[in-house]
Amino acid sequence: MELLQTIVGLTSLVVIGNILSHFLKRVPVSLIQISLGLLAALFLNVHIELDTEWFLLLFIAPLLYSDAWRFPKRELWELRGAIFGNAILLVFLTTILGALLFMDSSQSYRCRSHLRLPRYCHQLTQLL
Repeated sequence: MELLQTIVGLTSLVVIGNILSHFLKRVPVSLIQISLGLLAALFLNVHIELDTEWFLLLFIAPLLYSDAWRFPKRELWELRGAIFGNAILLVFLTTILGALLFMDSSQSYRCRSHLRLPRYCHQLTQLL
C-alpha cells in the first residue's frame, strides 16, 4: 500500500508540475518538478528510500528526455559543430586528466610501498 501511495504522490507532483509549466513558460519543467519535490520533502515530510541507480533511471532520464524533445531542432542543428567540439574536447580532457591522476597516484603508491615494505617493493613495481 505504501508503494502505491508513493507512486500516486509522485505522479500527482509530476502532473502539478506540468500544469504549472503552462503558466510559467520561462522556467523549464524539470526545475518546476524538482522544486515541487523539494517542497514536498521539506514541508510534507515525505521520505522515499530509493537507490541512486533507480533515481537516475526513473526520474533524471525522463526529465532530460523531455527537455531535449522540446528543444528547437533547427537551433540544435545550427549548433552541432560547437556541441560536437565541446563533447570531443571534454572526452579528451577527462581521459588525459584521469590518466595523469592515475599515474600520479600509482607512483605515490609505489614510493609509499617502498618505504614500508622494502623486500616486496621489487615485486610490486613489476606488477604495476
